[in-house]
Amino acid sequence: MLDMMKMDLANFTIQQMRPYIQQQSVEYERKKFEEFKEKQRRMLDYLLVLKFIVVYKMLYKVWPQKLHH
Repeated sequence: MLDMMKMDLANFTIQQMRPYIQQQSVEYERKKFEEFKEKQRRMLDYLLVLKFIVVYKMLYKVWPQKLHH
């Protein structure tokens, strides 16, 4: 009987907290998605810089005197 009362109290607490938990989960997911987008943007910036360096080095091998000026 005591176990059933504990389970009933736990279910009641969850039911009462459900709207708050749902609202918080939306905020949490939004925050995590924004963090993910920012990391992706930084990674793309990093890759563009690397690409520039590689292209510059390749061109320097082909036309060193023109790029040095």
